[in-house]
Amino acid sequence: MQPYRRNRPASPWRGVLITLAAIVFGVAGTVGALVASGQLDLPFLTKDEGLRIALPANARPIEAYSPVRREDFIHPETGQLHALRLRPEQVVGLGLMGTGPGSEEISGRVERVLDDGGRPVFVLGDGAQVPLDRARTLGGAFLHVTDIIGRVVGKDKAPNYGFKEDGLLPPGTRPGIAGGTPPGMRALTLEADLLSGAAELQAGDRVDLIANVPVAQLVALEQSASRLPGAALVASSSRGRQSDQTEARAVALDALVVVPVKTRQKPTTTSSLTQGRRVQTVPVQEIVIAVHADDVPAVNEALGLGVKISCVAHSGRVDDSEATPGIVRVPVAGRPVVVYSELAPGDLIDPRTGRSRTIALPESLAQAGGIIRDPAEVVGRVVARDLAAGEYVTADDLLPPGTVPGLTGGVPPGMRMVTLDGSRLAGAASLQLRERFDIIATLPLSLADLTTSRRGGSRLLSAPVSLAAGQRQADQRVIVRDGVVVAPLDSPAIPAEPGASRRSDEASGPRIAIAVAPEQVPLLTEAFALGVQLTVVARGASGADWTAADLPPDRSLLGGMQSMEVMIGSKRETWLFLPGGGGGGGASPESPANGALPESAVRVTGN
Repeated sequence: MQPYRRNRPASPWRGVLITLAAIVFGVAGTVGALVASGQLDLPFLTKDEGLRIALPANARPIEAYSPVRREDFIHPETGQLHALRLRPEQVVGLGLMGTGPGSEEISGRVERVLDDGGRPVFVLGDGAQVPLDRARTLGGAFLHVTDIIGRVVGKDKAPNYGFKEDGLLPPGTRPGIAGGTPPGMRALTLEADLLSGAAELQAGDRVDLIANVPVAQLVALEQSASRLPGAALVASSSRGRQSDQTEARAVALDALVVVPVKTRQKPTTTSSLTQGRRVQTVPVQEIVIAVHADDVPAVNEALGLGVKISCVAHSGRVDDSEATPGIVRVPVAGRPVVVYSELAPGDLIDPRTGRSRTIALPESLAQAGGIIRDPAEVVGRVVARDLAAGEYVTADDLLPPGTVPGLTGGVPPGMRMVTLDGSRLAGAASLQLRERFDIIATLPLSLADLTTSRRGGSRLLSAPVSLAAGQRQADQRVIVRDGVVVAPLDSPAIPAEPGASRRSDEASGPRIAIAVAPEQVPLLTEAFALGVQLTVVARGASGADWTAADLPPDRSLLGGMQSMEVMIGSKRETWLFLPGGGGGGGASPESPANGALPESAVRVTGN
């Protein structure tokens, strides 16, 4: 059995010593960390570092488009201005900008640094000496906080970095999103889920916004004349069932990401019978994009239609590509262009991308074909034919400079244009643009075969006519020789006839615009007024004369017929005198005596 031992009480100094040791080790570790990081100088512990050049640096993060304040330079632990301390050999070769003794601008590269009693003096390559107080920037970084405070940063800035001019917005810029919006552009705050591909974008990225628009809603889009061919996205209310097909249209070009996707707490209000009205927040992801002022309506209309919008990012690399030797890019039509239209800048823009449309061609082919390479030589000129989307333009496709747009631009000099009902011209459907032709009128000698004329409310009466034995029943006359097709049947270049949709008593057929000699205009209009049969004879591409030289044009469509107006009371009547009437004798145009008319006379009632 072991003897009983009484435990000694613990010494009170033991706990005190342990506590003091912990404090000493903690203080030593903290001081060591501050000294190692350069945030604390202890001359009695460290040797003199020598001359140092201090570059102001922010001690805490600064958000994009925020102003720089003095508090951003105060270190939270030391309470001193935070700066990057550089040795003299580290700044040799850097560019320096400052002012001379006479306030003149001085710039150059640092050759060496002198120590003027602890104050750096920079010696430039030309021998000029610039003290620190007169130096402004070193290697592009500002040397004095007075040049930085109040400026707005252009992007998020991490701590422990100097300030350069390219990282700051121009002096006088207002802080906030408005300061990050370039001049001429407008900033839009959009929900990120409305833009496909927005989550991967960073501040400063350039993007295009492409909308997938239903085909049924492209009517106003194709007719828009703003900066973008797809600037108007208004759905037509007259359309019925909409198609499921969509087409891509650019609604914004060269847009800038001002603020990338960020989560914001959006307050919402809910109501219930048990808990009443409550206000709570829900997270919402938003992105701020700056677009050109002309593109704002297009983006808003696309969002209003609820169509899908995709973000197409531009390349962030420096474009160092070179053109391929022997290959040139020529402008092409971005959309169909109607003949005799004046080419506008929008006609050379692809409506799907909103950019100028070009194609690459061998230089020899472009030169041999007379293909126009400069868009400035095309814009403002009148086209001589219909251009399809994707077609390039040659010199032959354009009318002479100064030509007025419209059908009159296609009328050759010295000729006159007439727009007619093409259904009354046999063979008119085969005529193409600028083809040459003749028109033959088939005139029946028996007035019973003449069509009815409704001009002015008059009607040609049918009456028997005695013909000599062996006389022809019809006569052919050339009323138009060497005419030119200005616009073929139903060409979109022919404007709609005013009031045509309101007429119900006449059926308007397809129209054709032709150019004829001035002396042939009365014959042509007379033939249409009498309703005789008209036949078109094409001359071909060469426009050579044809063999019917024995049918010269007459001064009058009715040939030997002569007319006379007779007044009976208040009623006016028109009489035609046919050649060979009365047994083959010649007709006398003289006025009949005592109202007796020869047998060759046929009456046409009038008003």
